[in-house]
Amino acid sequence: MNPNYRYMPQFDQDELLVSIRQHCTDYLEYVFNQLPTYLIRISNMTLLNRDEIRDDVQMSFVQSLQIDLEEARMVKIWGSDEAFVKYCQAYIKGFLKYAIFSHRWGVREPKFREMSSSTDGEKPLPDGPGYDKLRKFCEKARDDYGCEFAWSDTCCINKESSSEMDEAIRSMYRWYGDAEVCIVHLAKSSSVEEFSTEPWFKRGWTLQELLAPSRLRFYGMGWTPIRPDEEQDDIYGKGLYCPWPNDKASNFMLEAISEATHIAVRHLLDFDPKSVEVSEKMRWASERKTTRVEDVAYSLLGIFDISLPIAYGEGERAFHRFMEAIAQRSTDPTLFAWTGKPSAYSNALPSSPACYYGSRIPVAVPRILRSARHESHQGAIIGDPGYTITKLGLRVKLLVVDVTAVSDIARCLLTPIDQALPQRLTALWQCSVIDPDHQYELGIVNYAKMDATHGELHAGHAYFCVLLRRLEVQLEDGDVEVRMKIPTDNLLTVHTTVGYTGQLTTICLMHERVVVKAD
Repeated sequence: MNPNYRYMPQFDQDELLVSIRQHCTDYLEYVFNQLPTYLIRISNMTLLNRDEIRDDVQMSFVQSLQIDLEEARMVKIWGSDEAFVKYCQAYIKGFLKYAIFSHRWGVREPKFREMSSSTDGEKPLPDGPGYDKLRKFCEKARDDYGCEFAWSDTCCINKESSSEMDEAIRSMYRWYGDAEVCIVHLAKSSSVEEFSTEPWFKRGWTLQELLAPSRLRFYGMGWTPIRPDEEQDDIYGKGLYCPWPNDKASNFMLEAISEATHIAVRHLLDFDPKSVEVSEKMRWASERKTTRVEDVAYSLLGIFDISLPIAYGEGERAFHRFMEAIAQRSTDPTLFAWTGKPSAYSNALPSSPACYYGSRIPVAVPRILRSARHESHQGAIIGDPGYTITKLGLRVKLLVVDVTAVSDIARCLLTPIDQALPQRLTALWQCSVIDPDHQYELGIVNYAKMDATHGELHAGHAYFCVLLRRLEVQLEDGDVEVRMKIPTDNLLTVHTTVGYTGQLTTICLMHERVVVKAD
């Protein structure tokens, strides 16, 4: 007998059971608010709401508490209170495992009304190709991943309820992240060699479905796994151990997905919305398409950790509201690294993610570190992290350089007046022409901030800038100067050969395309 046994705390079995049930019940109430609004019970293909799921699970663990009481006792004795709570939570999570479906809609997809009517016994389950696909997904979720529940966007969202639709769109990224596994069905592919032409990789909504889950599994035509059987999970190196296959634990699959999407493996494996630059996330979405124009913005909410009211029918205004929300919250200067057509609602903001497609920040620019402060390798803040949206425009501190401008119908040659910046820049466009009667400037965005009023450029580095036209407009705030952003088809960059220091100017990039006389 252990000599310390007499000093160990003792727990009556009934007391232990009461404690376990209480912790399980408390956690179930919490998880209840995190679950998808509806889930399919795989055993009988019926659609359940949260109340029904909670009642089912609560009855299961209360009536037959299948937990190792001796193990629970040891955790309670030797572990902390927090460890015991987590032990109980893990038990409840086992009842709530759900698989989530990622696919392209096809013929006769089962709808919410059909599945919910079948639940109420009003009519039999739907049939057809869409329902066959749903049934195969549920079989894989149950047989390959031990899930009792499943979620599919075709039938688990009540689109007749605007409030439920709004909640689903705002919560979908989290639902994909909380799922036991995301099962992807590529109807037109049978191998990774076909990823470059697979439509799934070109859809707007599938970007979050790729990034959010920690466990992903690709099935192709005939519901055959895409990954070769002989290719093993690199589970120990990535800390993603799972008794079932996970394509995010496979170097083979990660490399293939990265090649098809141009998303770095590190982001596929462990995506954090706060750790990736605005311009890079926009590039991921720049070639993707959505059926509804509003979904260009709505499909990116989770990826940018933004919440917006959902309003189908607003058209392109949805993306404008989305960009306003980013500008209000973000401190990342690469928001300004866009080209091409501006928004119809603000000349200072882009019209779509496609504006970021070719706007790669020069490699010589100090990279932004994963921290709340954007700092260069020398410790200086990069750009103005305090830029913000106002009623009149986008307010930001820039390092402003006067330029002379000579243009023709397709391009403009910009020459800095300051001799310390001898490089000439070429601005390309399709329809803009420089007016020699106006004064133009380069607003350097990602300078290294020296103090509240001065910024500097380091020799040997490259910086991106925006082309500005000076305006006569006066604001009540005399410390703010008004400018119009001139759209260009290429990202303007300055490569410095010597160090440069200049005074920062607080600029209001006007929303409206005002036409005024030059200074």
